[in-house]
Amino acid sequence: MRIERYETPPPLTPRVIEFLMTELKGICVDDVVSAEERRIDYICLSGLFAVELKSLEGSPQERIDNFVNNLRKRDDYPQPIGPSANLERMVLQMEKPERILSDLRSRLGRPIRNHLDKANDQFASHEKRFPRKNVVRTVILVNEDHAEYEPTLVEDCIRCEIGTRHGEPMKYSHIDMVLYLTERHQAAWKDEYYYPILAISGPVCQDALWKRTVIMHVMQRWALFKGGVASASSGLEGFVPVADVPPAMKRHEKWKLDYERDPYFRHLTDEQLADVYDEIVLLNHIRLLRMMPEDSPQFPSVDVMAHLTHVFTEVGARGNPASVQGFSLKRDVAAARRLKLPNSLVRMLRKDHARRQRHSAKSPGTT
Repeated sequence: MRIERYETPPPLTPRVIEFLMTELKGICVDDVVSAEERRIDYICLSGLFAVELKSLEGSPQERIDNFVNNLRKRDDYPQPIGPSANLERMVLQMEKPERILSDLRSRLGRPIRNHLDKANDQFASHEKRFPRKNVVRTVILVNEDHAEYEPTLVEDCIRCEIGTRHGEPMKYSHIDMVLYLTERHQAAWKDEYYYPILAISGPVCQDALWKRTVIMHVMQRWALFKGGVASASSGLEGFVPVADVPPAMKRHEKWKLDYERDPYFRHLTDEQLADVYDEIVLLNHIRLLRMMPEDSPQFPSVDVMAHLTHVFTEVGARGNPASVQGFSLKRDVAAARRLKLPNSLVRMLRKDHARRQRHSAKSPGTT
């Protein structure tokens, strides 16, 4: 499933604030007099719904880049092919992938943990000043347009943090519920588009049915505020990051977009994709040769470059599988035979391969 948008929506946090103030009759109480005094952000529904609003504003890309740089130092890191690759699928080809992915999720979830820590302290301070029992203390976590904060990842992080382990005290005893809102992720079903509204209850809220009823009311009001309706679901299947389509793009970006809209290599096995990859890479190599045999067929350069972008995009989506790693004369010759290229061109390929080997032997530090 692919969902696109042609313009970036306005920031989500100001609209959440508007919703709290207008639809839930919220009162802002975050008028801190001193740095030591910690207050929550809003009291809504006549005090029944207490809110601490937290936004995921900064891009996690720098943390991901640092993580990948460390992975590149490992011997089992897959060879990069093309401009980008699916990081999770690359990791699955390495040793102990579960541990690596757990570390990645932990790094991505660091801002979420920091927000929960601060919110728990703010709710604790609020309880001392307003010792009311019938209140739902809720953290609203807003994703400000970052595709990396996928609903499943955020759910796993929050559940891991606010859940309890046997024999251990509750880490976030002052948080009843966490709501996660994002407009960077959508799902499509029967010509309708849905945004996820993720609600995760803390241990204190597990047996308080009335608190979950309040949350359902808030979620329904939020859906109506956005011009839709709330639809209950127990899973997050089908939600994908919304792809931005710029009004203008470079030629190779347009080729990449064309393939993402119609991934015609997607049905191939990794071995079949490796054959297609070898053939297209070979055609691109032939296109760049200076001296061509007279009986060599002519291939339109633009078509070859477009197909090269397409196959690189598919290989990257699969995390650079081992079947396409490396180059060899045997693979080039096999690709030439499948393409039914003339023998004169195959002989030239052998000579060019030998020339490159001699050059590599003289310059072992180059590739």
